[in-house]
Amino acid sequence: MSDHRLRQLAAQGLLDASGFQRALRMAGLRPTPPVWRKQSDLLLLVGGVLMLLSGIVSFFAWNWNALPGWAKLTLVLTGLVLAAGISLISPWEQARGQWSLFAAVVMIGVVAAVVGQVYQTGADPWQLFALWAVLGLPWTLLARFQPLWLLWLCILSLSLWLWQSLYSNSAFSMHAINMPMLLLHTLALLSWERWRGHLPHWQHRVVPRLLGAGIAWQCTLALWSVVGDWHNYFWMEHGGWHDGVGVLLGTITLLPSLLWLGGGFALYYRRKELFMVTLPVFAAGGAILIGVGSRMRMGDTGTWLILALLSIAMSIGVVKLLRQWHGQWSEQEGAA
Repeated sequence: MSDHRLRQLAAQGLLDASGFQRALRMAGLRPTPPVWRKQSDLLLLVGGVLMLLSGIVSFFAWNWNALPGWAKLTLVLTGLVLAAGISLISPWEQARGQWSLFAAVVMIGVVAAVVGQVYQTGADPWQLFALWAVLGLPWTLLARFQPLWLLWLCILSLSLWLWQSLYSNSAFSMHAINMPMLLLHTLALLSWERWRGHLPHWQHRVVPRLLGAGIAWQCTLALWSVVGDWHNYFWMEHGGWHDGVGVLLGTITLLPSLLWLGGGFALYYRRKELFMVTLPVFAAGGAILIGVGSRMRMGDTGTWLILALLSIAMSIGVVKLLRQWHGQWSEQEGAA
């Protein structure tokens, strides 16, 4: 029973105030004192781990030149051994063991950076992060922990981005859309969706929603770029198609964006996941505004007034549509 369904029953007079509160508690939609204590303990644990790790990184950044090489290596290796040791004596299904593994993976990166600085290996930054991702993968697989998966994906993405920065003039950064990054994140999202029914620790939706938001942001910017600059890609001011390079760049930028946004909308509408459905709807609304604005004289006050009114009307329409879908899905869930 969902919160929306219970509120509908209360609005229909089928539940009084006390019955509504009791139903919320029975459905697990209102936290009990033990739940509050458990969440508070988890919050303190997470905050302590993150503050400790940030303090370690800041310590080395501030005292870098004042420490001899052996002291740097001793300190970081001690931190890695402690984090790994705590994880070994703690159940990996519990928060203490999982966050200890998280700290250990962070310390692997610190150790790799210190070794590179002390021995002057000459490695590029992307190689450091690639090595960090490779060494951290077994720990991530063992932990079965969403924040650690998210950290690992961030490390891998940063490695790819740093590698691309060495070839900034190549085809790896095709104008407004980063194809390798888009493919990496799409592969990660599809893998998560494929295996979430088989792996219990992949049931939560935090990582896939963050991945979906990141992919949608890339595709939305690319879509807006092409829509707002249509003439420079496809159609010349005085009629006729642009040169082949402009059409190719426009197609490469536009087609993946439309495929992902349209495919993502179809997939998550069928799965009734409102957050993921909202992303392509927002992209489409913004593209309409940009397309209308690019064909008007932006120096006129009337243009901005029309765009403002259109934005308000579209926002109201989108919110009503999303609320309607959410209500329908909640009723279907309650009926099931």
